[in-house]
Amino acid sequence: MANAYLASSRRWRPNSAEPAGFRVGLHKNREYSLRDRTMDDFHTKRMILEFLRKHTLAVIATCHRDGTPEAATVDFSVRDNLEAVFSTFKETRKFDNLAERPGVAFVVGWNDNITVQYEGEATRVPAADIEQYQEAYLNSLPAAREFIERGAVIFKATPRWIRYSDFNKEPPELIVIQL
Repeated sequence: MANAYLASSRRWRPNSAEPAGFRVGLHKNREYSLRDRTMDDFHTKRMILEFLRKHTLAVIATCHRDGTPEAATVDFSVRDNLEAVFSTFKETRKFDNLAERPGVAFVVGWNDNITVQYEGEATRVPAADIEQYQEAYLNSLPAAREFIERGAVIFKATPRWIRYSDFNKEPPELIVIQL
């Protein structure tokens, strides 16, 4: 059964007026539809992958062990399986935060009213895989070579939840992948 987003309660509630697989909600006082998709939907995955590959910067959010949030801009690349790959130095807050709490969130794209929100778990790329990840990362981001040569550590984020939002459409198009 479909659900309706009630702005006043901020909770999803059943609404039989909507077709199965859709949710209706409000964003900036505009109604929108939200279609749930699964990861095996090839076209949805491809569309999100193509959008992510048009970008090389993301805002990453991590959390300190005491609960203090931290956000930073990072260079990133994305693999065919939607893993986000990024690097950071051991002296950064995000490195310390990820050592304690691997949960991350990214926001990619904000121009043209299209964005991807991404939540997942980030881990250091294992030594056995580092060459493969590093080569692909540097092919996407040649300027990152300097950081890698200075000791930046490569991480991979495995997605749990992704939302693609295009607010240029009426109603806005929001596609969610829940893994």
